[in-house]
Amino acid sequence: MRIYVKQPGHMAIRLAFPTRLLLNQLTAKTVLKIVQKNAGETFASLSGHDARRFVKAVYRSRRMLKGMPLVLVESAQGETVRIFL
Repeated sequence: MRIYVKQPGHMAIRLAFPTRLLLNQLTAKTVLKIVQKNAGETFASLSGHDARRFVKAVYRSRRMLKGMPLVLVESAQGETVRIFL
């Protein structure tokens, strides 16, 4: 996963994280428990199996979306944030 943040008049920030480190089954289950605890009934029916399916879907989409931004935000002041898988 790569994250680019650019502001006019400032140096661009470029961060790179291994996708396997950020999105694996252990972190998916941990995040799921935190979301279930704080979100209430909305996500109460999600299970660990659903978390594993989400991680696998992200890996599949990573191959299909190679080079395309996952998130692209541009403000009127010229600030830009891009996130790539």
